[in-house]
Amino acid sequence: MPRRTVGGWIVFQRRSNGVQNFALNWADFREGFGNLSPEFWLGNEALHNLTNQNAYELRVDVRTKNGQDFYNTYTSFKIENETALYTLRLGSLSGGTIGEVPGRGFSYHNNMAFSTPDRDNDKLSSENCAALDTNGSFWNNKCSYVAPNAVYDNLAWHNGNIARGLVSIEMKLRRRA
Repeated sequence: MPRRTVGGWIVFQRRSNGVQNFALNWADFREGFGNLSPEFWLGNEALHNLTNQNAYELRVDVRTKNGQDFYNTYTSFKIENETALYTLRLGSLSGGTIGEVPGRGFSYHNNMAFSTPDRDNDKLSSENCAALDTNGSFWNNKCSYVAPNAVYDNLAWHNGNIARGLVSIEMKLRRRA
């Protein structure tokens, strides 16, 4: 069951210490894995079911190795069904301190199908971004500017403010008012 936080947010992804292996395949990401504390992925099927019942917004919180906290919020967040490869539908940036550089950040992944090491759905024909330690399974475009499911030491959110060097990432959604 997803964890609700203050303000009605439902946490669907958390990385905080590297204890959970995220180098997993399609079926694992479809069903979800890990423990609510400390690290987990809710599951793409659950994300699809949730985000297709109501309109949701997205918030992402990150912490750097030097203890700085940043966040971004997006106007909408929806995941298509498995037949559509759990494609991401992301709204525009609506606030936050991470920021977005055009062509980078989470918006770069909008309209991308989900990729895992055993299901290469990214736009890079020369290799499978999800199989790289620096990227991991995600809505990869031509590899990632955002890599919350990479090997723990490679967690990344590239933009004008921060890049690699993250110690935690939490992705959460809540119903739009």
